[in-house]
Amino acid sequence: MRRVFLGMFLLFLATAAAFGQSSKRKGGAEGKTAPRYLYVWAGHDARTESDAMLVVDITAGSPTYGKVVRAVSVGSIGNEPHHIGLSPDGGTIVAGGLLSGRVFFFDIKGDAARPRLAKVFEAAQLGLGVADEVKPLADRGVLVSMMGDHHAASPGGMVLFDAKMEMVSHGPHDPPDHDLNIHDFDIVPSANLLLTTDFVIPHTLIEGAPQVRDTVRLWDLNQLRILHTLHVGKGPWITKFIPGTKLAMVSCFVDGTLWLVDAGANPPTAKQVYDFDGDQNNSMPSIMEISRDGKWLFEALYGHDQVVQLDISEPAKPRRASEVITGKGPHYIRLSPDGRSLFVSNYFVEAGKTVLKGDNHVKRIEVTAKGLELDKGFDVDLNGSGAYVAGVKAPSGAMRPHGLVVH
Repeated sequence: MRRVFLGMFLLFLATAAAFGQSSKRKGGAEGKTAPRYLYVWAGHDARTESDAMLVVDITAGSPTYGKVVRAVSVGSIGNEPHHIGLSPDGGTIVAGGLLSGRVFFFDIKGDAARPRLAKVFEAAQLGLGVADEVKPLADRGVLVSMMGDHHAASPGGMVLFDAKMEMVSHGPHDPPDHDLNIHDFDIVPSANLLLTTDFVIPHTLIEGAPQVRDTVRLWDLNQLRILHTLHVGKGPWITKFIPGTKLAMVSCFVDGTLWLVDAGANPPTAKQVYDFDGDQNNSMPSIMEISRDGKWLFEALYGHDQVVQLDISEPAKPRRASEVITGKGPHYIRLSPDGRSLFVSNYFVEAGKTVLKGDNHVKRIEVTAKGLELDKGFDVDLNGSGAYVAGVKAPSGAMRPHGLVVH
């Protein structure tokens, strides 16, 4: 059975590679269509009511601008809603539950304003858990990283869903998988590259004594085989390839450093190119975005309550260009397809003894020629009913916003 899974996985990836780079960057001046909705994957603060996918109107000039116009319950609590992404055709939102290991699929093909919960996948049936990052693979399907097994221990892995959102296979099947704890990943199918970050053994995070990793791994994407393991800073968190290159940025949550990985070098290299907090180790770099033109890097700094913009036109010499305070605890950011807006959610995680909360607001940042500017007319406060339009039932108490998708 394991060989069958591997064969299916390799066939799928080989086919997908022909379509070129799938994770197209959201940013730069290329996008032309203004997005209409922001999807917010949120958990109930007290964990006594269902987690939900919230739909926020982001149409400029709309009477419901910045308001929740739809709330779709998933019928379960305590999933700890985490990262989300869109399918390649833009018709399905894929959302992970960090603590439950569930993967939720929301159909938005018929009506983008009214997502429909179409399916829930239990990763535990594969012996996996701790659902984390979601990325499309060309127009063929979706990859989801699992940071641990179904006991929140090692190893984690990857789960592949096809265009119909059916599970095709899971991996890896090659060692070293005993210490594999994939938090984030990025891909360049045209170069047959997969880059993953190992963050922490999940159960140690829950227990309050995190055993943090310091490794990133370069893979042969078609063969799903680890080629190189590189050491970076403490707690490698997010990685993004710079569009059109084999260079990737890696931010490290624990020591606040930024690293440049050259996947095209022989052998590949990793070197520190920036420090977000000058060795204070208190910035807690979180989610990263890179503009489609590859010039700008945006990073949420949870520990500093701000989002920063770096000029990476010289990748080995990043330069801070601007920053903006967003409120307490910014963690997840998403750049709009037109490159003009950055949306940010102020909340991180509550997992056992590790509690890193925020103020439960969702903000919009304008990306201008002069730098980042906070949109003071957009503030989705999920601590009460004021964020919801009439007719949408607000939960009792606060909702914690995490993953974001702009569409």
